[in-house]
Amino acid sequence: MPELYNYQKQCLADLLGDKHLCVIGTGLGKAPISVCWAKQVCERTEKSKVLVITTASKRSANDYLTEAGTWCGRGWRDSLEAYEVISWHGLKKWVDAHWETLDEWVYIADEAAAIKNGVSSQRGRAFLRIAKQTKDWSGYTATPGDTWIQFYPYFTACNLVRNKTSFKARYVSETHYKGYPEIIGYRHEDELMHMWK
Repeated sequence: MPELYNYQKQCLADLLGDKHLCVIGTGLGKAPISVCWAKQVCERTEKSKVLVITTASKRSANDYLTEAGTWCGRGWRDSLEAYEVISWHGLKKWVDAHWETLDEWVYIADEAAAIKNGVSSQRGRAFLRIAKQTKDWSGYTATPGDTWIQFYPYFTACNLVRNKTSFKARYVSETHYKGYPEIIGYRHEDELMHMWK
């Protein structure tokens, strides 16, 4: 089996520690890091079910099935009770069907920026349900967000803030323009940066 590069090993070590998100550039190996992470979490927790949530194109191309065989050995993947790969569009339906057993799975959230709209999107709400049930998840993205409001779902998933309402109450400065709220700035940005790090 191939070996991870040093920066990938560092990402893996961080994720096996107390981190949940890996922000890494496109083409730098999110898939190898994620499947190696899932294997180690399965071994540590004795869980035998892995769910990969990714784009529809990667799901259809079987990229994550190939990566798991390449980096962890086909024997590991075949030894699991379940190794499923779904698209972000199918996450709500999957969560609704598995809600009683969410804590039995290990989750890889590829292209985790899909949750940056949080409770405003079905995929964001579905993923936050998973994060409230288990700590055995990791997310990977090259583009986490452009403004702090897009980061609140990550903070919520990591139990750093309770929800969007509490995030806005503490960190967001708003004004109302023609009856609609408009964000004009952020407070306590040192705390936000600390949480993100």
